[in-house]
Amino acid sequence: MLQPRLFLLQESSKNNSHNLPDWLELPPLGITEISGEAGTGKTQLGLSLCVSCTSLRYSAKQQTATHSKKRQLEEQNYYKAIYISMRGNGATTSQIAYRLQQMAQQRVASRMSTDESPTAKIKQRKYAQQESKRILQRIWTRSISNIEMFHDFLFHELPQLLVQQEEKEEGKYVDDNDRFGVLVFDSIAGLYRTNGDDNDDEKVGRGKKGRISAGEYYTRRSQDLFSIAAKLKYISDRFNVGVVVLNQVTTVLTNNSATGRVIPALGLAWSNCVNNRFMLSRGEEEDLMHRILSSDGRGVTNNNSRIRFTRKIRVYCSSRFSTTMEARFKIDRCGLVLTS
Repeated sequence: MLQPRLFLLQESSKNNSHNLPDWLELPPLGITEISGEAGTGKTQLGLSLCVSCTSLRYSAKQQTATHSKKRQLEEQNYYKAIYISMRGNGATTSQIAYRLQQMAQQRVASRMSTDESPTAKIKQRKYAQQESKRILQRIWTRSISNIEMFHDFLFHELPQLLVQQEEKEEGKYVDDNDRFGVLVFDSIAGLYRTNGDDNDDEKVGRGKKGRISAGEYYTRRSQDLFSIAAKLKYISDRFNVGVVVLNQVTTVLTNNSATGRVIPALGLAWSNCVNNRFMLSRGEEEDLMHRILSSDGRGVTNNNSRIRFTRKIRVYCSSRFSTTMEARFKIDRCGLVLTS
């Protein structure tokens, strides 16, 4: 079974990901982590991956019986995606649904022709509605608010769902051959970061028998993260599906003072479980092209010069690519778009 070829960013042109660098391609197996501060575009990236996945097709062979003879038909089917919204991602269910719809409609519109005839416009509008609806119907969303719900979903519901999907592909159910191409978890740190992570005076957790010490809490958390990572890797390998985990960041402290440098949250235990890590960042810079001309024709800087956001994605840790790899991107109606 082939996995969909997904990229973390989109092309600004209509060429579908032909000129994107290889390091921006989503690794096919294992756990891929996307981390960054609030407002850098983590949730937007996760939603964009889901829309990209359900926009792709794959070939599937299906057995049919005709006059007591079996024959195989090759059909073009579409991938499905699952987006798991976890506590702390900062987006409501209605906001997620609206953004998915906006991305799907814009992706479809960008692929349509520019024929301005009335008949063509009617056909294009009908096609756009049907195509965007088809894309959205293949994105499954789930909201998880606590660790118990997460365990039940990861260790019971999700494997059963993927097994049923595998049985459909093997021909036991011939009414549906679509299979899942990517799983997005947004974001795992929302369930495991406590007040103790930011307050030295209250580094305690809560167990079944009441409050526990900080050391015991973090030991249990590490064991839990190990089991979760092992299950995610098993699912990725067993069902040939990409796993993307969005993560928050924490500030590095030196001599009890902040250094300004951020690293992915959940500590060393979780970092040893991830296969590939990418970091998103957002900065501000003055728009140097925003100038006015004086009476003598010389360019002078406008006192009301604009400040624009610059967003970057870079390789934070990978066995394949250098950590010097980085690219700029912007967020528009269709998702995250690579910029020059």
